[in-house]
Amino acid sequence: MYLKLFSFIVLVLSYVSVTLASEVMEFVKTVGMGVNIGHTFDIKRDWSSIDISEINSDFKLWTDSEVSIKEAIEGYKNLGFHAIRIPVKWSTRPTTKTPIEPKLLKAVEEVVRSIIDNDMYAIINLETDNIYMNGFISEDKEILSETYDSFKGTWKQIATHFKDFDNHLLFEAFNESGYWETIWNTRTADGDRPEALEKVLQVNQEFVNVVRSIEGYNEKRFLLIEGYACDPILSQDHFYKIPRDPTNYGASKLIVSIYYFIPNSFTVIDKYGKWGSTNDVRQLQEIVDDLRYRFVIQGVPIIITKYGTITKNRSKADLSSYLFSVANITETGEIPSFLSDIGEFIDRTTVPLSFFDKELGKKYLEMGKRFNPKSTNNDNNKDEKEICFSEPDYPCCANCDVEIAWNDESNGQRWGIENDNWCGILQSCFKTQITTTSTTTTSTSNTTSPTTPDCWSLALGYTCCQSSTKVYSTDSNGSWGVENNQWCGIIPN
Repeated sequence: MYLKLFSFIVLVLSYVSVTLASEVMEFVKTVGMGVNIGHTFDIKRDWSSIDISEINSDFKLWTDSEVSIKEAIEGYKNLGFHAIRIPVKWSTRPTTKTPIEPKLLKAVEEVVRSIIDNDMYAIINLETDNIYMNGFISEDKEILSETYDSFKGTWKQIATHFKDFDNHLLFEAFNESGYWETIWNTRTADGDRPEALEKVLQVNQEFVNVVRSIEGYNEKRFLLIEGYACDPILSQDHFYKIPRDPTNYGASKLIVSIYYFIPNSFTVIDKYGKWGSTNDVRQLQEIVDDLRYRFVIQGVPIIITKYGTITKNRSKADLSSYLFSVANITETGEIPSFLSDIGEFIDRTTVPLSFFDKELGKKYLEMGKRFNPKSTNNDNNKDEKEICFSEPDYPCCANCDVEIAWNDESNGQRWGIENDNWCGILQSCFKTQITTTSTTTTSTSNTTSPTTPDCWSLALGYTCCQSSTKVYSTDSNGSWGVENNQWCGIIPN
């Protein structure tokens, strides 16, 4: 009898564990495209001079800009983003005796509230540095104890303050400073690799334990733990372990945070650099595939919480190609990614916010339509305008009764002609009727075909591959190749 009861309990716990593991994987699919708003709360600001009553949705988010919190968040959403990461330096040197500045907490809260009001996800973290993180390996017992106490004390304050915010808010343990070269030199491979990876596990575990101990939504909140140095390659080490999630029946609502700044010859080193060759794209795809195999396929989700590059000595075309490729390939691989921006890619000094590179902005807006989930806000859905596949390159047809000039059977897109120009026919025009069409093009004077209507990628702003058949990425639109260092659509046989 006891054996049967024990077996039943094990079966129930196994079911709950699998269900919760599936829950976190499904949740990550809803995050969509994100942006990391650097130089906001991760830089020094004189909060003592600010009246706390002035901190509301109209509060100026950046000291060098007149853009308010409300305007900024709405601006990011309109650019195609569905999630915002807010890096926060809660204090210069947090200690157990130093509470977080209430005005800073209030300002971060206003940003989080505005993000959630816009039906988006928010991530807040603890920005640290190597000096602080070295306290976790100090041989001085007093420094070691103080570092752990301050880390736990800071997260206790954060989790308590935000305990009533639901799962639209995620916490992230710290940042990329979670590595210790004195234990394991990653450049020379000298030192104790298992010990270094064990240390990041210990710090991640302390973070999880503290948050789970606070009431409210914290018991079930999705949490981001750090990869080793947040590095996409070092974090794949088999010595890297996931902490135990104490309140979720042995399952986990934990997500691994990874940064992507590869290759550093393009993203970091301040010399003339190029990116966009076939080998560059292949390297990116291989790293993403490896991350999927190491984590995602094993039931451990990942979020690329920061990716980006310096802009000095970089061509506009290479910058655009790099940023688009990272976002497109990671999101296609079910790994949400966050563009790291401190104002070099997005103009955040005026309303509305906009990309400095307008063409890149169009690409991000299109990716947002492809990768972001439909809004769950019913009020927003009432007047939601159907997305027209042909825009911005070609207008949408004004009427549903326009004659079909081309039916692209490979993707279900139908083209018409109005005012001697191609136009896309909305899919809703065919929801209540079955139309038999011809696959021949209607000839009209002064009308230029969009190269060939078989080319599905034209509607997304890309030509089709002329000779390449190698698939580098696949999404809901089709398969993508690379020619002349640019993405191209592969026409199905």
